[in-house]
Amino acid sequence: MMTRKGPPSFPGLITLGCIMTSELILFIGLFILAGVVSVFAILALQASRKAIVQIQRDVAEIKHHLVETLDTYNELGERSTKLVSETTPVMEDIQAVVKNATAAIERVIDLEQSLVDEIEPPVRELKSVLAGIRSALETFRSAMKGKKKTGSEQEEYIPFSYLKK
Repeated sequence: MMTRKGPPSFPGLITLGCIMTSELILFIGLFILAGVVSVFAILALQASRKAIVQIQRDVAEIKHHLVETLDTYNELGERSTKLVSETTPVMEDIQAVVKNATAAIERVIDLEQSLVDEIEPPVRELKSVLAGIRSALETFRSAMKGKKKTGSEQEEYIPFSYLKK
């Protein structure tokens, strides 16, 4: 048989040592992996925290402006309501004035038409009479011109000679 020199060998113990070493390496690897994941998680949480803080600042700024804007809209609404309540009576007065003015204009138009209806017939009659007088005067003047001929050419012009038989 062969004899061996050196420390005695325990095969079960070597296997146990290998298992423990591999478990220790695995534990250290998992611990390192957990540390790396934790570092990334912490970095992500810090970035998220920064983003959340920025969002909070933005919301606070927007809230401030939003409150101012809503106050302005509220004030505009109150002014508009006041303006409408003040202008409504004025508009009613204007509508009444327009109604009265329209009625007055209609009365003036009716008066004008009645004056035209009353004055037009006598004026037409006067026009006819004046036209007749003018025609008579022209006829008379023509007759007078005919008597003024001199010398041998003078003929007796008798107006209305067509009446003479």
